Amino acid sequence: MESRKRSNNCQQFPVNTNRINSLTEILGYSFNDPSLLQRALTHRSADGQHNETLEFLGDGILSAIVSSHLFESLPDASEGELTLERIGIVNNHQALFSVAEHMKIGDFIVVDKGFVKSNKRAWQNLLANTVEALIGAVYLDGGMSAATEFFHRHFSALLEDVSVVAHTNFKSLLQEYLQSRSQGVPRYETIEIQGRDHEPVFTVQCHIEMLKYPISGTGQTVKEAQQVAAGRAYELLCRRTD
Repeated sequence: MESRKRSNNCQQFPVNTNRINSLTEILGYSFNDPSLLQRALTHRSADGQHNETLEFLGDGILSAIVSSHLFESLPDASEGELTLERIGIVNNHQALFSVAEHMKIGDFIVVDKGFVKSNKRAWQNLLANTVEALIGAVYLDGGMSAATEFFHRHFSALLEDVSVVAHTNFKSLLQEYLQSRSQGVPRYETIEIQGRDHEPVFTVQCHIEMLKYPISGTGQTVKEAQQVAAGRAYELLCRRTD
């Protein structure tokens, strides 16, 4: 009885040919297994198989696609610069939300109606996470080539603005994140210097009370290494609290 009552309180995915065709046209991809699409659009607040594991998979696939794109498009960038660019794209929930809005994903999500009426930030995060779940679903259905094509079709505008990411101050973002949760400031420690005198590579660890272990980052300068470590820590914390 409880399960039935809960499902009646959900915004349901419209299971009719016209709406499915409409969504397929928006996505630019036709699923061989429609159940993957259904699952990708189902939030954990609804009954049935939800999209959390697809979201996890999609996040990894998105990271791989972005890493490959950056490797090819920024051949002279250092590892630290590439890492910061990747984090800025993969963990940019505002950008993922914009992609979801453009695809009108909110019209098709299966979610408890009470959640829909909750705060704006939670709804934006839900839409952003659903985009990752869709990437995971496309990957399972059509492989990496299909997922890559899907990414470039819907993320082209973000890639055009990728240079903006390089100016993101992840140390500030991390500190703001921690302060908003009444946590102490992060501590940075340079633990290793490798390479030649004129081409040093610094390794820095970022220590945070919320994490049981330090997060490392490397760069051609201490500042860059700190930014990479902060970016990785920020990325990890955001994933844990989405």
